[in-house]
Amino acid sequence: MGHEYAIQVRGLRKSYGKVEVLRGVDLDVPRGTLLALLDPNGSGKSTVVKALSTLTRPSRGSVVVNGHGVMRRRNGVRSSIGMVSQFVALDWLHSGREIWCCWADSRSSARPAPPAGQLSEGITILLTTQYLEEADRLADQIAVLNDGRIIARGTADQLKQGVGRERASVVLNGPEDYRRADDLLAGPGLTRDPETRTISLAIDGPARVKQLLDLLAEHGLAIDSLSLTKPTLDDVFFALTQRATDTPDPDPMPARHEPNDELGAAR
Repeated sequence: MGHEYAIQVRGLRKSYGKVEVLRGVDLDVPRGTLLALLDPNGSGKSTVVKALSTLTRPSRGSVVVNGHGVMRRRNGVRSSIGMVSQFVALDWLHSGREIWCCWADSRSSARPAPPAGQLSEGITILLTTQYLEEADRLADQIAVLNDGRIIARGTADQLKQGVGRERASVVLNGPEDYRRADDLLAGPGLTRDPETRTISLAIDGPARVKQLLDLLAEHGLAIDSLSLTKPTLDDVFFALTQRATDTPDPDPMPARHEPNDELGAAR
């Protein structure tokens, strides 16, 4: 595996008893980039992070972080990474003095995070978040995990283009115009809202907008407004995962110790 990648994962699987949480994750993260890893709750994101940070042992597969295999060079992995939890609270694993020392050390070396795409000194960030607008704004690449597998990968724009097209929404001038337009218009993904007299459909580009307006004008139909919208990352996420359940993660944080898997052991 080449060192141009900070993270390389091949065929990562993780099972707890008969429950297979990860089912063959493949993931490359180039050095000096920010990758956002998204998933519905319970699809294995926490388990991926714990495997990358040596807090849980893969059942199968290869995981290399900064050139260190997580199974044989665990101390090398730990000395080359930092991990910030999503939980903003006191760490129950440490004493008050230890927490104070940790904060003092981290604050003395803290510096503002660089803008996305401008990570300095080869720093690589794997961002796990449920705030899709944050991922859209910050990430160089986005990977979507579902049911233990990576199901999509690309920039935010690439994922949006792959899921859907722009939409044109017209608000008709009155109930009669709306009724006639409803009978007249057809197209992919057409939606109707009689209460607001709005008809929306997917379009391929500006030429299609002109055709729509010309068609309405040709039939004497007046509109109050026209709006164009692009797919959002929320649209992408919903379309890719096709579910919005809050299934509990079989591998919740914080990590537990596993047999023969002591946290300080070098392998």
